[in-house]
Amino acid sequence: MPKRIAVYVYEGISLFHVSVPSAIFSDAYQGNSPFSMTFCNEAPGAIRTSNGMEIAAAIDCCLNLLKEWEGAKAANHISRMMVSAPQRSGGQKQFLSRPVISTSSDDRLNAFVDKVLSDLSVPYTLEDAAKHCLMSKRTFTRHFHRHFSIGFVHWLKQARLNYSQELLEATPLSITHIAEKSGFNTEQNFRKQFKLTFSVSPMAWRKVFQEGR
Repeated sequence: MPKRIAVYVYEGISLFHVSVPSAIFSDAYQGNSPFSMTFCNEAPGAIRTSNGMEIAAAIDCCLNLLKEWEGAKAANHISRMMVSAPQRSGGQKQFLSRPVISTSSDDRLNAFVDKVLSDLSVPYTLEDAAKHCLMSKRTFTRHFHRHFSIGFVHWLKQARLNYSQELLEATPLSITHIAEKSGFNTEQNFRKQFKLTFSVSPMAWRKVFQEGR
């Protein structure tokens, strides 16, 4: 049976606050939620709502509950979609979500993307990418951006960072080893790029996302 969740609504509540439980416990599961939600009020009838947007505490609360009920892995997955950490330390910035690696309608690009993602430790230049797809550098750049809405170099850096996040969350590998497996030429460069993108160090990310394991 699904877990039952009751959300209490009251006069003057922000619509954004009401949306948070729905987003985390229902919408994020895309029709396969293990939860059953009910919205409750003291009396039947309509209520007036406000436009408040300070929802960080609401997100933290719901993600912490999700972590207790479904485990750290589920909370981590949903937290990326919510642009938050599953349980933030005091004074810590919200983490950026992990962008989705999309696919293309061009089979050559999809085959090349699959090849890159199969081993991100392999170095690739723009020239290498164009050669793999049997295109000129200019044609490849145009096609890649058209299908992925991002340049190849930027896409590759984000793919490497995405993979490094997975390794930080799920493995005990050293930062040096993670930097190598993710395709960064040095540990120093990896730490720099990670901090620039997510506003925290790799160790800080690991500490938060491995809590509760």
